[in-house]
Amino acid sequence: MKLGIIWLIAFLFLTGTSVAQAQFRYRTNNNTITITGYTGTIGVVTVPDTINGLPVVSIGDNAFQNAYVLTNLTISSGVTSIGNFSFFNCTNLLGITLPDTLIYIGIDAFYSCRSLRSIDIPSGVGTITNYTFYNCTGLTNVTIPQTVSRIADYAFYNCTNLPGIAIPDGVAEIGENSFAGCKNLSDLNLGNGVLKIGDDAFYNCRALVSLTLPQSLLAIGEHAFDSCVLLPTIMIPAALTNCGLGAFDSCTSLTNIEADPQNVFYSSLDGILFDKSQTSLVLFPGGRGPDYTVPGGVNKIGYGAFSRCSKLIRLTLPAGLTSIDTFAFFSCGITNLSIPDGVTNIGNFAFSDCFALTDVTIPDSVRIIGGFAFQHSGLTTLAVPLAGTTGYAFSDCASLTNISFPPGVTNIGDHMFYSCSQLSSISIPGTVKTVGPSAFQSCLNLTRVTIDSGVTTISNFAFASCPNLKALFFRGNASSADPTAFPGTTNATAYYLPGTSGWETSFGGIPTALWLPAIQTRDSNFGIQNGTFGFNAAWASGQTIVVEACSDLANAVWIPISTNTLASDFLHVSDPTWTNFSQRLYRIRSR
Repeated sequence: MKLGIIWLIAFLFLTGTSVAQAQFRYRTNNNTITITGYTGTIGVVTVPDTINGLPVVSIGDNAFQNAYVLTNLTISSGVTSIGNFSFFNCTNLLGITLPDTLIYIGIDAFYSCRSLRSIDIPSGVGTITNYTFYNCTGLTNVTIPQTVSRIADYAFYNCTNLPGIAIPDGVAEIGENSFAGCKNLSDLNLGNGVLKIGDDAFYNCRALVSLTLPQSLLAIGEHAFDSCVLLPTIMIPAALTNCGLGAFDSCTSLTNIEADPQNVFYSSLDGILFDKSQTSLVLFPGGRGPDYTVPGGVNKIGYGAFSRCSKLIRLTLPAGLTSIDTFAFFSCGITNLSIPDGVTNIGNFAFSDCFALTDVTIPDSVRIIGGFAFQHSGLTTLAVPLAGTTGYAFSDCASLTNISFPPGVTNIGDHMFYSCSQLSSISIPGTVKTVGPSAFQSCLNLTRVTIDSGVTTISNFAFASCPNLKALFFRGNASSADPTAFPGTTNATAYYLPGTSGWETSFGGIPTALWLPAIQTRDSNFGIQNGTFGFNAAWASGQTIVVEACSDLANAVWIPISTNTLASDFLHVSDPTWTNFSQRLYRIRSR
């Protein structure tokens, strides 16, 4: 290979009088020339067809990268290849003329050429490669020839001023994110040879008002038309075999989805997409609402079926339902839901980000609740289901203030209530054997936890980073606590009942103390109410306390005024005779 540098003087007549000088670097290989760089100071440039009598056949990688001076470029006939990043970030390039000899344009070739207005891709080019016209925000016209068979990933990503595109019949595949962010794309003509539309291909094409899917189409990728907010209707073609998760998410004007009767995988009923047997609901239009009743015979809510259906408020599920799949109701608008008995599994993220969902009934038939299933939901109260859970099932439920554990719940799963910031008090029954890793981590307003006899294991980080947790009250013998059960929970003490065993001076890294009955002097029940003095006494339910009173501490004679077995952790005590004394002092003790 012979390498050389030449200063090439090209005479271009501008307005009949101006002469421009273009400066190139190049290399020779097998008696051909590849342009490798441009160092000129003029903006209007022609790449010549020959240099020193040798043909110019290619523009090399990075040749004009960051050439901010470049405004217009003509590439002479004979050039067959434009390399990777060759015109990357030529932000002032207004126009380019490509030769009809061109057969290949490299990846990122015109990346972020934000001033480029029009591009006519020559016949002979077979692929529009990855990122070729990425962020060409000034593009208003693109011509794609019949020879192109593939539009690769991110090819026209964020071409925000592109109003329309015609995909010729020769194109078989439209890659991931290829036209994503083309927010002014209103006119889309998909050729009859398209077989696959990739993930996010037309994501956020917010001006797209109509869509005709070609009969050749086999697969639509995940989120392919997500946030195409003006699309009103979709017809699923006969050949389609796969409609990806969220393919039409956030299409808030979509009210009708039809399926070609010849399609062997899909069918439609009342504008809703089902599988062919209509036992699985595949896709609910994002513009429908506020009410919907899933028809009888449906036993499965499919993957992402109601995802981002923000207009759906009230939903009735059928008695025969057995499965709710992953992302089934992700970010849906429903406010409450009764899941019918017979459902056995709730998939990952099934109700995640359902911010309006304040109440849900989960039947005992459910055996597994997937990871993040109700994360970020609006639940305010929860009867913890018997089902096993995978990680973060109810995490980040910022409105959750009350949880209860019905009989039969044996395990609190890992990260199950992670960062449920409004939980203040928890009572864990003895049927629960294990509090899983990070189960209540980062519950910032949690102040009190009561744990019954029978709980055997407090796992690592179970109550980590709960800065306001002051007291954990244990009703039985010492459980097994991981040494890292309470990191970042610096104010907590583990209290245990008299007569229980296994307790030492610390528990999982926090101090321990004897749990004794106490008068609650700071709550609203302390003081005179309805003419009678009273207060709450706090201790463990099932324990017996004796309330005593005296009138003179100097000559104290403590007289029992009541003996009570606590039905709960609190007992209200009143003294109707308090007015008979000039002063009255009280104490409580165990019996």
